Amino acid sequence: MNARFAFLGAVVCAAALAACGGGGGGGGSVVPTSPSTPGTTPAPPAASPSPNTLQTSAPLSVSTTTPVQFAALNNGVAASVTFPLVSTAATASFTYSSVLPQGIAYPQQARSSRLPAIIGGSNITPLAYLAVQTSATTTLTALPAFTFTLPGVPLGSAYIAYYDESTPTKGWNVLAGPGSETTTTISFPAQSVIPPLTLQTGDTYLFALVISSTSVTQAPTTFQGTKSVNYTYGFAFDYPQPTSTAPPTTLNYAVTENVSVGSSPFPGTANVSTMDEHVAETDTQDLSNATYATDQWVGVSPNSGSVDAALYASQQSETSSANMPTFTTLYSTPQVLDEYPETVGASWTNSPAAKTSYSYANGDSGTRTTNADGTYNDVETLLGFAPVTISDNADGSASIVGPFFSGQVASLTFSAPSPGPSGSVVNIAINFPPASPQPAPITFSDQLWYPTPPAFYQEKDGVLAAASFPTGCTNALGTSGNDVQRSVTTLDTAIGFMETTTFDTYTVGGVPVCMVTNDTLSYAYDMQGNTPFFILYGPLGVETVTTTETLALQASAGTTTAAMTRAHAGGSSSYAPVIAAIQAHQLNTFARTRLSREHTVMQQLRAHGISALKAFEGGHR
Repeated sequence: MNARFAFLGAVVCAAALAACGGGGGGGGSVVPTSPSTPGTTPAPPAASPSPNTLQTSAPLSVSTTTPVQFAALNNGVAASVTFPLVSTAATASFTYSSVLPQGIAYPQQARSSRLPAIIGGSNITPLAYLAVQTSATTTLTALPAFTFTLPGVPLGSAYIAYYDESTPTKGWNVLAGPGSETTTTISFPAQSVIPPLTLQTGDTYLFALVISSTSVTQAPTTFQGTKSVNYTYGFAFDYPQPTSTAPPTTLNYAVTENVSVGSSPFPGTANVSTMDEHVAETDTQDLSNATYATDQWVGVSPNSGSVDAALYASQQSETSSANMPTFTTLYSTPQVLDEYPETVGASWTNSPAAKTSYSYANGDSGTRTTNADGTYNDVETLLGFAPVTISDNADGSASIVGPFFSGQVASLTFSAPSPGPSGSVVNIAINFPPASPQPAPITFSDQLWYPTPPAFYQEKDGVLAAASFPTGCTNALGTSGNDVQRSVTTLDTAIGFMETTTFDTYTVGGVPVCMVTNDTLSYAYDMQGNTPFFILYGPLGVETVTTTETLALQASAGTTTAAMTRAHAGGSSSYAPVIAAIQAHQLNTFARTRLSREHTVMQQLRAHGISALKAFEGGHR
């Protein structure tokens, strides 16, 4: 029978522990009593030594967690383990021991282990092991929670490690840690495992804990590539008179994205176990760098024989810019970004429903509620002014409600599609407060620039047939693989834009080897003060921003790409969280650019004097 092992090795260094000498074997020892000396009173008989192995069994449940307690072994280490919910009820047999099963190499033996290199220290001593067998094949979407009680204070940082004997080339890897230490207690909370861990009937799985004198130095997963951002405009910046400077047409960047397991707390009320995936991006152009980071909270859930890697929340900030917002998004329904196992032809879609909060360095802030159909309500507060409310409605109508111009203008509204002399139009109106000297709205019409009926959010995802990797993306994992594709199109009838984003993630065995992103963001309105008009309107193309980015998985120094794939995210052999992390990071990058532009619009609405209202007439191209 194929025996599959996943080890969690526990290492403690306390003066009271006989096993704590210089990284020796994994078993504890019982210190014998000294022989009696002639003419003296014989020593009393020693108490029965604690065992080096304890066994028990317990049911694993689909509806509740399963706690299992173990008394101290002969080395003085006791354990409390809580198993999570499982996909199929089963009886689990547990063997808790201070002795590693015969034939298994110890974690600290570098010749058979990558663990010292991953942790960054050589003083690694395994102590307790937990072997698990189940009566039925079942799946864990989270790792067990562990608490170890020691006979002394550990001298070092504790980690959970694992090893799969059926695939020895994977070696030992860090699973969790460092643990939370309180005098003689070390705890590891439950955390998501992506993809879920399937316990096969009759296979044996070993879990344990390790202590090292140095902190973990596990390298992040690194992607490198290029990004190009192109700007085109449907108007001339010197028409009818110079009022601003046109931005550059094309910007090219060298991009580095590092993905690591983060430690930021979940930004909402967590009702599931999630993993924080931290993405740090540096964009280099000439001698300048822009750095920003995103945290994504990713979890998994079963889905008709497969499992989904799902995004629950995200948070992005850019420390290098005072003009870009920091914002946090909590999804009403987790967004599926990949399904495992990847099956050619599999498809899915997502809802955009979410709550977003954002803020700027100058104190401005806002909140947005996005509905399942993609419409939204956004309340933005500019420092020292009353809030502005921006709304999209399902029929295509929209509004930006002030006040503007020191209260002289109440709102800017956009109608649902209406009949016009040359086809459907959008009627745009400047509305004044009742007490205004000019209470009648100023109105004008723009040709309808979006398809009807309006679709505010459209998405299509799936696994396409095997495809060759783009140029520059081939590496040790191969030259072709699955293409996990995602396409998202959004419409905003208030700010006035359509945006389409496509991701092509090329994977081998679930590992994203190459990621290609294409984004086209096209505006129909310009209210940023780029022209002498309060609002420049027309068909799509008043401003179009096109972004193309290609990222390739990099091998770290002294490490093969294949080995890297086992070191990330607690040693998971799948990169499901990485796919989720980078896609969410890039979508957030586009979102922050839109929010920044929206913020500029709000500032311009505040800044215009009442004399600028004449600019509405003839303001279109």
